[in-house]
Amino acid sequence: MPTINLGQVRPVYRGSWNSADMYVTYDFVIYNGSAYLALKDVPPNYEPSSQNEYWVLFGAKGEPGADGTPGEKGDRGPALSHRWDGTFLSIQNPDGTFPDQGVNLQGPAVPLSNSVTSTSETDAASSLAVKIAYDAAQSKLPQTGGVMTGSLVVKNMLDLISAAPATEQELGLFMIDKNDAIMGGHDFVHNINNIIASQMYARNSNGLIASLGTYVEADGTRYTLSSHNLIITSDVEIGRLYADNVRLITFSGTKGSPGLTMRYSPDTGELYLDGRAVHGKADTAVYADNAGTLGGKAESALSVAFASEAQNSYGLKGMDMIIAKQTYTLPGYGTWKYMFLVATNNQWLDMVIGEDPGGTTFFPTQMGWPADAFMDGIAFRSA
Repeated sequence: MPTINLGQVRPVYRGSWNSADMYVTYDFVIYNGSAYLALKDVPPNYEPSSQNEYWVLFGAKGEPGADGTPGEKGDRGPALSHRWDGTFLSIQNPDGTFPDQGVNLQGPAVPLSNSVTSTSETDAASSLAVKIAYDAAQSKLPQTGGVMTGSLVVKNMLDLISAAPATEQELGLFMIDKNDAIMGGHDFVHNINNIIASQMYARNSNGLIASLGTYVEADGTRYTLSSHNLIITSDVEIGRLYADNVRLITFSGTKGSPGLTMRYSPDTGELYLDGRAVHGKADTAVYADNAGTLGGKAESALSVAFASEAQNSYGLKGMDMIIAKQTYTLPGYGTWKYMFLVATNNQWLDMVIGEDPGGTTFFPTQMGWPADAFMDGIAFRSA
């Protein structure tokens, strides 16, 4: 009996669509959640949603349904059994056996270093390195301040005390405000002329500095310099002025209560008391003819002129000037208070204040100053 092959006459489910497969008429597939039916034989790579010539939507994807009722919580299963073999961890199999070898949980070996300055990214710090770093941190003062029980040393690695540096060296301790403006400090300088200086100073907002420095040179020359008045005590001030190329030394009370001011110039020999000239210029070589004598020696004309009035006011019995003297001897009678500066033609060296019997001799080399130093000052008889 003859037969006729009608081909596929009912839909055949082929599962999810696969781009590599060929499909025949009445095959249906699932694509993106929807069912598509092949209208004729479909070559590979013909997507159901974009090839309407080959595919027809057979069943659209529905919206997700509501969640079902949660089931009851099951019993807790048995805990996994494990064991360690050194750094190897083994987990028990479901049949109760253990694997021949577990998992090694030890990481790679890391070298240890005792260095506290190492920058290695692979070495680990040893206990010794940690202890060294800890001790160093404990010995540091915190930035908020603290108490030191030992000396503080400022070391200049570019300098030697025995030789002049090629460039001036300066290190110090400075006080700054919150904006890093310097308000004062204590600095140390070694200059190219081999002069070593230590200086304290204070600075105001206008940049004006008041300083007091001590200096020493390789040849033994020593001196103290001040940027302002030489000496100020609670009630007495000794100052220095420089006017019309003339050096002036002033003696007065302090600011606010100066009293009578005495001014003396070692350059001109002029002496003023409260603005009035006490004498013109001291005659240091010749004694006055009519000055009278004390101890067989005539007083200087200056002493007599001053003694007649001013000395009575201060209870003194004589005065003598010390002008450019490299050797000076107090008058040979009584007791004298004196004050004089030691200097060279180039610099101030020292100030000497004291009281000694008449006849005492002074000279700069006796005090450790160079041979070309001289003395300028004044002496008052006190007894």
